[in-house]
Amino acid sequence: SDLQTLGLTWSARWTDSYRMRLSANRGRDQYETTPSPYFTDTQVQSYLWHHELQLGTHRLTAALERREDRLDNAGPPPIDASRSQNGMALGYHWGDRVHTVQLNVRHDDDSEFGGKTTGGAAYAFAFTPQWRVTASAGTAFRAPTLYQRFSQYGVADLKPESSRSAELGLRYARDDRQFGLVVFRNEVTDLINFGAAGPCASAFGCYENVGEAVFKGVTLSASQRLGVANFWGAVDFQKP
Repeated sequence: SDLQTLGLTWSARWTDSYRMRLSANRGRDQYETTPSPYFTDTQVQSYLWHHELQLGTHRLTAALERREDRLDNAGPPPIDASRSQNGMALGYHWGDRVHTVQLNVRHDDDSEFGGKTTGGAAYAFAFTPQWRVTASAGTAFRAPTLYQRFSQYGVADLKPESSRSAELGLRYARDDRQFGLVVFRNEVTDLINFGAAGPCASAFGCYENVGEAVFKGVTLSASQRLGVANFWGAVDFQKP
């Protein structure tokens, strides 16, 4: 297995209130097995154009993104496939010493699976200068990769997965010390998972859709700064 990545980012602050960022990334993942003759080459290119406008306590963001995937599967079976996905995202943030609000919406147009709109909302309330409670909810969408569909482990009719998530959190911060607790629940439809052998060419296992899955649990985190060093740790208690 050989992975190569290359990224380039250019950012500019045109005024005190307006920033812009352009980035391009390219990745190449080659996978080969011997002595059984199997070789696959995955190439992914992505482009992002991001804008941020600060108006007092209000911050607006907008982004355009494009992703291009290509799979060259030498076989067996031989496959040459490509796909693309265009996305547009808008965001709004407002906050003061007590309240903070974040709203996001995104629309993706996939060349194979069509359009999908997702979004999220979050709110934080600081009931003291040190203590803050947070709540958030959102939706997500993920299309299967070409490798998950057309490699020797792939299933061509895999469906995109979609999810709904919710979190409640409590955070304490004072001086150089922070503590956090987050309770989360994530419901996933058509979860893309690696399962048992069956419909694909491999006898080892195949990608599959799990009709419904739920991930829930608690995350505890803490950090402490000592001099020039900052120590941070977290632990998850998860029940999938």
